[in-house]
Amino acid sequence: MVAVPTPLDPTAGDKLSAVAFDAGVRDPLNFMMDGQPRCHVWDSTGLSIPNSANTIITFDSETYDNDSMHNTVTQTSRITFTTAGRYDVDILLTIGTGTYTQLDLNIRLNSAGSGGGGTSIRTQPFSDGTRGAINMAFRFKRVFAAADHIELFVTQVSGAPKSLSTTSLGTRVFAERLSAT
Repeated sequence: MVAVPTPLDPTAGDKLSAVAFDAGVRDPLNFMMDGQPRCHVWDSTGLSIPNSANTIITFDSETYDNDSMHNTVTQTSRITFTTAGRYDVDILLTIGTGTYTQLDLNIRLNSAGSGGGGTSIRTQPFSDGTRGAINMAFRFKRVFAAADHIELFVTQVSGAPKSLSTTSLGTRVFAERLSAT
């Protein structure tokens, strides 16, 4: 959990020491500029999405995670908001070329690994017909309580399994805290 620095609240006549300035002015400004909880997680395996199945998306790699929001060993499908607040969540999943009769991304809150668990934040359809590689992009802002988590589920119907992209910019989630509420 990231500790939010307490801003300086001086009274008339107080002398400002270097220590008080650092703790009460510099540290809160640095926190606001770059210290907000955030993570960038991605899948390097080219996860296979079976035909006609609701499949949970896992992430085995991190570019950064400054608030223990993701674990690359256990519960790798979860982004956990360890610090409560309003977050910007930016999702991109790139899936291979195909003729899709259905292609959906379902973002679920506190689903505990179940495609029917928790609460659906949004189900976003992405295709109708033949297409090249498809970018399933979705971005949203939402207030999360401490310990809330999201998981992503993809359903594709094309007649064959399809693989997700293996790059940090092709199958990934960015999540960053914007404010306390």
